[in-house]
Amino acid sequence: MDVSLNYIRFDVGHYLYVCHRNTLQKFQNSVLAKYVSPDFDKRKSGSEYIVIDRDGKHFGSILNFMRDQSSLDLKQWNNNDLTDLMREADFYCLTELVELCEHEFEQRDILKRKQKMIDKDCVIKEQQYNIPPNCRIEIILGLQVGRELLSLTKKPTIVISHQNVRKYHIDSWIEELVRLCDHDKFNVYSFADRSQSDISPEIKLTLRDFIVALYEPQSSTGRFTLWVSAPPYDKFRARRAHYKCKIFKFWFLVQNDMAYALKRRTCNN
Repeated sequence: MDVSLNYIRFDVGHYLYVCHRNTLQKFQNSVLAKYVSPDFDKRKSGSEYIVIDRDGKHFGSILNFMRDQSSLDLKQWNNNDLTDLMREADFYCLTELVELCEHEFEQRDILKRKQKMIDKDCVIKEQQYNIPPNCRIEIILGLQVGRELLSLTKKPTIVISHQNVRKYHIDSWIEELVRLCDHDKFNVYSFADRSQSDISPEIKLTLRDFIVALYEPQSSTGRFTLWVSAPPYDKFRARRAHYKCKIFKFWFLVQNDMAYALKRRTCNN
């Protein structure tokens, strides 16, 4: 193999870049790693370019991240550039960089809310303030408490596995879904418990087994009828966009009384 082929030249929206093959291969699940795989890379010499029809403004920052994950100080980025960077990272399937951007946005949102309260000198007692249902989610600590809650509820209930939300770093997805939920029709709870006990006596299902699930008290047995299964961590990271679609599809069908549209009882991997 021509040694010069180890140096990869990119033309991204007329921005020109060069990096070593080893840099790209650090992220085996990324699109860029596939670009230099033997099946894709048909260059005859190291002077040839791989052309990518994308905005190349932030491509250099993406390569720097792949060289050294601690190289990007996202605190110095404005919101527009950070949004563009996250979009490009998602396109190239760089899950680690997407998660880093999401974390930075979450931290900014927290700081923004704190600053807003300071600016308004808004110190309100919790009992005097009614938080809108679509801006809150109750975390139920302990599986036994959760079972008792489900046994008493009359409304269909969406149960979120708190440990899997944290495991997969998908807090922002859940926040968006809670805002979209019809809280007059559904309860939404996040269950937090690290035991391996079944969540319901009618079915073999633990909190480790799913991300979100639907409990229907009015069904013949009052049980969990639909859920999105929790895959191994590496599989989730490799197919992050795929699982995001599954979770949002589950939410859409449940909210619109269309759960029957899913042929199987579970949303499998």
